[in-house]
Amino acid sequence: MLDIRDFYQKIWDNIQYSDKPFFIDSLKNEKKYKDLFHDIKKVSQIFLKKTNQLTVILAKKNYEHYCCIISTVISGNTWIPLSLESPIERNLQIIKNIKPKHFITDQELTPEIKRDLKKLKINIYDISDCLNGIKVDESITFNFNYRRSSLSMIYFTSGSTGTPKGVKISQEGLSTIVPKIVQLLGISKEIWGDYHDLSFVISIPILFSCIYSGGTIYCASNKLDQFMPLQSLIKNKVSCLVTVPSTLARISKDKHFDQLFSSLKTIVSCGEPFPIDLMSLYLKNKNIQLFNFYGSTEVTAWIFYHLCKKEDISKYSNYGYAPIGKKIEGNEIIITDKNLLLVRGPQVTPGYLGKDKKAHVQKYMNKDWFSTGDIVEKIDDVLICKGRLDNQIKLNGYRIHLMDIETQIKKIKKIEDCMCVVEEINSQKIITAILVTQLDITVLELRELLKNKLPNYMSPRKVFCVAKKPINKNGKLDRVKLKDLVL
Repeated sequence: MLDIRDFYQKIWDNIQYSDKPFFIDSLKNEKKYKDLFHDIKKVSQIFLKKTNQLTVILAKKNYEHYCCIISTVISGNTWIPLSLESPIERNLQIIKNIKPKHFITDQELTPEIKRDLKKLKINIYDISDCLNGIKVDESITFNFNYRRSSLSMIYFTSGSTGTPKGVKISQEGLSTIVPKIVQLLGISKEIWGDYHDLSFVISIPILFSCIYSGGTIYCASNKLDQFMPLQSLIKNKVSCLVTVPSTLARISKDKHFDQLFSSLKTIVSCGEPFPIDLMSLYLKNKNIQLFNFYGSTEVTAWIFYHLCKKEDISKYSNYGYAPIGKKIEGNEIIITDKNLLLVRGPQVTPGYLGKDKKAHVQKYMNKDWFSTGDIVEKIDDVLICKGRLDNQIKLNGYRIHLMDIETQIKKIKKIEDCMCVVEEINSQKIITAILVTQLDITVLELRELLKNKLPNYMSPRKVFCVAKKPINKNGKLDRVKLKDLVL
């Protein structure tokens, strides 16, 4: 296994003074690796040669944003990505809870927000100030002697309590998974398409694998390209695409779908179950290398992989989804007598921020394991995921606790109780909210009430209102009866 120092040295060697393009975008902006090398040194000066400093980045997705991310992580500090898609109240809640050392942004902050952040002794930096007009200190070097347990990142995901949950990613986890991904894909110097929010853990296998393999990253900053990427994939000759099945489904319905394979060589599906019928559409092209990867933020993105083949279409047709496959080497797995998948190893999170840091740790066979919450079945030498134990769902690649949405809805006046479920309509999954209320609340009204509480992807797309609350024998909401009433 590559140690942390060797991992970063490989990345640093790929960056230094190279004339190879590192970055391109829809506006035809282009930056070379030697530009990245120069700008990393600029940003790193805010850290004053110190490590392990929590650094929040909230900005548009562009070259400058990438520079700040890479500079933070490569200098041994901790990157905390926040999303512009999340309400400012939710982002501020995270910042106030963790009290980072640095806050880097390109957003216009109100005087009230600036005052609140300064009270917490948080250093505020504008991205443009970090990169423009600063003379580079050429003496800056990185020794890469970081501890395995040091944090490289903290991703915030949906939590069951209504409060975002901070998942720690260790230096050991990052330096373990990225070389494995590049090795499994068997690629180098490709053009990687980046079509996702940088606060999504998919950023690890895209951004860091791209640099580690000496590739070029195509940054889809245009919202239309992010939603329907086909034309930009073709135009920019993207050869490696890492995305979720929902995006692959939209691409497959485009009338120019067959043109996709003119440059695309490798596709990685991840973040959601990969339907067999969708997989079969992509396997029609003989030259494509199609993978299904499985994991979560808690295992530093991915911990299982499967190289999809044509025989999988008939072999796994009864299951409806592609296998999650085999474990990525270096990790341990065990399947309990109830078919629950448990994992342990260098990629598993050191824990969560706050009081629930020990959540999901389970004792089994005298060892501590991380419970994925997924029920699996072994077929031949690969695993099939059969579903979850709890009310977590995967939607468009995002892991969502339905209880998180319910908690925010219950805070609305005159809503006595609620329940959220997932429905499938025209092959698209949506979140439906069933409200116990005397009011007749429309979906638009509910979404308006939630817009400052939840990211758009967590807001229900359908609403039912029920006047009388069904109760079970324990005096609690009878969720089965409530669901039966309207669905």
